[in-house]
Amino acid sequence: MLQKPMKLITGAKVLRASGEVTNETLVIEGEQIVRLTTEAPGAYLLSRDDVEVYSGEGCYLTPGLIDVHTNGGFGCDFNNTSVTEIQSLLSELPKYGVTSIVPTVITAPTMDMLTSITTLEEALHMQRSNQCQLHGLYLEGPFIHPEYRGAHPQIESLGFGENLVSRLNTLLSPNVKVMTLAPELDTTGLLIKALCERGVRVMAGHTNATWEEIQRASFQGLAGITHLFNAMRPLRHREPGVACAALTLPQLYVEVISDGVHLHPETVHLVLRAKEADKILITTDAMALAGLSDGSQCQFGGQTVTRKGTQAVNTEGRLSGSVAMLNDCVKNIVAWGYKSFPEVVPMATTNPARFLGIENKVGSLETGLDANCVLWDMKTLEVKATWVRGNLVYEAGNSSVGNPSKAAPINQAYNSPQLV
Repeated sequence: MLQKPMKLITGAKVLRASGEVTNETLVIEGEQIVRLTTEAPGAYLLSRDDVEVYSGEGCYLTPGLIDVHTNGGFGCDFNNTSVTEIQSLLSELPKYGVTSIVPTVITAPTMDMLTSITTLEEALHMQRSNQCQLHGLYLEGPFIHPEYRGAHPQIESLGFGENLVSRLNTLLSPNVKVMTLAPELDTTGLLIKALCERGVRVMAGHTNATWEEIQRASFQGLAGITHLFNAMRPLRHREPGVACAALTLPQLYVEVISDGVHLHPETVHLVLRAKEADKILITTDAMALAGLSDGSQCQFGGQTVTRKGTQAVNTEGRLSGSVAMLNDCVKNIVAWGYKSFPEVVPMATTNPARFLGIENKVGSLETGLDANCVLWDMKTLEVKATWVRGNLVYEAGNSSVGNPSKAAPINQAYNSPQLV
C-alpha cells in the first residue's frame, strides 16, 4: 500500500476542541489529521523522505471556519449563479480562513428556487479537495412572515393548508440541511415535523412569533434562530418575543452576525453574556457584494443592491445581507474586548459542525477528522495559511498556492518562509 504524503504543522499554539491551547505538532497524512504530538519533527524526517514541515511560530492553529449561513460573495449569488461562479467563490474563501459553508437560497418563486437548488447540487457533486467545501444547502424561506421579509422579495403566500407537505416536497432534496421559516404560520406544527423527519435543522427567522410560539415550536423540533434580532418581532418588556426566547431557551442555537452593522457591539455582548457559549453560531449572511469594492452593485431579492462601505443596501433602504467575511466577524468580537480568540473560535468552528451534525468530519483538530486548518498571526489575527483536506490552498504572500496554473514543481513549491 502506498504511503500518503505527510505534513507537519509545528510551533503553533493549537486550539483544541476542549478549549485548551497546547504546544503540539499537528500531523496530517493525505486528507486527514492522524495525530497531535509533542514529538520533535526530526523523528518523522528521519523515518520518511516525503514529509513537509510548516512552521507555525507566532501563530494560532485552529480548525477551518464554517459559515452556516451565506448567500454568496465575490459576485456570486447563490440564487442566480453558475457552477463556474460557485467554484470561483470556493477558491477565494480559504484566504479568509473559511473551509466549509452551507450555501443559502433565499425566498423566490418556487421554480426559481428549484433552479438555484439544482445548480448548487451540481456544484456539490463536483467538489474539489483544494477548495472550500459545501456541506448541504440552506433554504431561507419561502415560508416567512411578509411583515418581516427584510430584503426578501414580496411573493404570493404559499399558505399552510392541507397540501403543505406536498408543496414542501417540491423544494426539498436530501441535500437541504437547514431551513428558515416563520413558526407562527405553522400553527399545527406540520411543517416543522415534516422537516425534522427529513433530518433538516429548522430555524425561526423573518418571523413575527411570540415567545410562546417559539417555545411551542422548540417542543416540535425547532433548532434555533436565524440572524438573531434581525427580521423578527423585537424584544419588549411586556412581550418578550423571539429574541428573548432565543436567549432563554437553552436548547436553541442562535446565529450572530458580528459585522458591527447588523448588531451593535453591545448587543453582541448581551448575547455572549446571556446565551450558552456552545449554542452561538457566528455567521456572515454574506451576499454577492462581499469581497467587491465600495459602490459595486448587484441584484438581490429582485432589487438592485449597492455596497456602501460595510453595508449592502437595496433600493428600499433595507440591509440586504452583509459584505462581511467570517474571519472579520471572529476578530471583531476579540477587538471589542468581549471574548478571547480561543473562546470565540469554537463559535465559528466546533459549534457549527455540531449544529450541522458533521462534527465527526470537520470543526475541530482531532484525530480522524479532515485536515481543515488555519494559521493565524497571534498579534494581528490575520490569516497566514489555510489547508483544506490536507491541501495547502492559501499562504499569505505566495501567489502560487491554490493556483494550479502558477504552481511550481513539487521540489520547488515549498520554499516560502512558512516552510521549515
